Amino acid sequence: MKLKAFTILELTVITLLSAIVVGIAYTAYGIIYRQYINYQKSASINMAMSTLNYRIQKDILQSDSLVSVDQGFTCYHKSVQTNYILTNGAIVRLHNAVNDTFNFDIKKLDLAFEKTPIAVPGLLVDEVSFDANYHNKVLPFRFLKQYSTADLINKTVVK
Repeated sequence: MKLKAFTILELTVITLLSAIVVGIAYTAYGIIYRQYINYQKSASINMAMSTLNYRIQKDILQSDSLVSVDQGFTCYHKSVQTNYILTNGAIVRLHNAVNDTFNFDIKKLDLAFEKTPIAVPGLLVDEVSFDANYHNKVLPFRFLKQYSTADLINKTVVK
């Protein structure tokens, strides 16, 4: 009586093909996982940059005045003030009891009033610009504050 069965050679070929398919699947998984990690890092950077941009724009837009301070600027809105301290390695936003820290390397901070650079604290500011460096990507930030004529007449120096 003859039994139908696979030969050793056929089993060896099937095992070899299965091993190749598993190796390809494992390699593809590794590639996809690395791409996901890179995407996640990129999305995190974009979210932090967007949040920083949104916070500064909102604070400057809502503020009554913008004043230079040591290593940054302060937004005054009625009785509330929001401080931005820009140091190497971080931007710290101090608003009431809430502190936000954005970990970006700041290359240069430029404060100006009517295109004249400001080097001393306590003066009105209408332009804030700086370069943020994050993972070898340099992104320029520039924010403008528009004052009414009445505001400029009433506030030349705010303390």
